[in-house]
Amino acid sequence: MDTGSPSRETTNADFLVALSTLARQYARDLLTRPAAEDLAQDLVLEHLERLDAGERFDDITSLDAYVRTIVRTRSIDALRRSRNSARRDTEHARDADVAPAWMSPELALEERELDAIHRHTLASLPRECRRAFTLVRERELSYEIAATRLGVSRSAVNRHVMRAHHAFRRELREYGIDAPKPQRRATAAHGGAR
Repeated sequence: MDTGSPSRETTNADFLVALSTLARQYARDLLTRPAAEDLAQDLVLEHLERLDAGERFDDITSLDAYVRTIVRTRSIDALRRSRNSARRDTEHARDADVAPAWMSPELALEERELDAIHRHTLASLPRECRRAFTLVRERELSYEIAATRLGVSRSAVNRHVMRAHHAFRRELREYGIDAPKPQRRATAAHGGAR
């Protein structure tokens, strides 16, 4: 038995010890101590599985650079996941603060009243005005397509929609609600599709 050359198991064990030491060292500079320990442990387990599968790491010229690169990449990924998780938690908390209308009797009543105002105002519009508004604002068709469907010009559709907007704002003012003025779409203002 030749005791002068190290066995493959000893080489693999030395590799894993060095990998673990370097991973912990570099990860502690980038992450919290528990996260650094987890990252180092995951890295060692992954490489152990790869070694068991027959992969060799003898050809790594600089273990230091290899581990530094892996730790940096995984640390960035961990920080991104943490940031995204925090953002999702914030959004969820914000959404949870606003109860849906069906959970609040006041909001449900307000929603029903606004629905009634919308139905009443829409029904009070002249037929062509109502059809143009419905196609453009509720079905979200372009002014061009609405004009084709109604057999009128694009500017006629625009006039009908504006007339409907004025009617809705007037009706809302009667109920003491200050409606925001409609914003002009850039495409509509410059002769685009809407």
